Amino acid sequence: LYRKDHKEDYRYLFSRKSYSSIHYLIKRKQRPKRNRKHQTDRNRMFSTDYAGKPYGIKVVADRVASEITSQDIDAVILPGGLPGADNLRADNTVNVFIDKAREEGKLICAICAAPRILGEKGFLIGKKATCYPGFEQYLKGAYVTDAGCVRDGNIVTAKGMGKSAEFALTIVEALSDSDTALKIKEAIFA
Repeated sequence: LYRKDHKEDYRYLFSRKSYSSIHYLIKRKQRPKRNRKHQTDRNRMFSTDYAGKPYGIKVVADRVASEITSQDIDAVILPGGLPGADNLRADNTVNVFIDKAREEGKLICAICAAPRILGEKGFLIGKKATCYPGFEQYLKGAYVTDAGCVRDGNIVTAKGMGKSAEFALTIVEALSDSDTALKIKEAIFA
């Protein structure tokens, strides 16, 4: 889960919390613990050490992007919001991970305004996709649907914060199976 300065923490934090509860699914490979000497790096993979907006919740990175290779990840997940999606779109490191994930057939997920990134890269051509209302024009070549969350092959897109739970559960199902996703759904909505 790549984190770049966002104004709307809730998209990121909901995803982060959901994925933390299934840590073993997202991080299949054992990774050594790192000391926190790299916390000054701006580009963070999985989280960041900045105090976000509007709630000022501090989130500390697991690792910096420079320490991660495509072999370390099972999916690229792009939280939306503005200017967050624009920041992700302009970031070289993010683009390298997105391109490598596509090349390797890994799961690529985007919510809210972030599906724009995939559309502009041409990754949505011939695929069903959704996004935050008003960003449909950027989903080049996609079959744009009004669904809250859509999975088409290795691409998962969702509309926005109101669909974060569905987005997270769709990712869980793609990385594991429907039974695991159902168990987590039942735990969340108990």
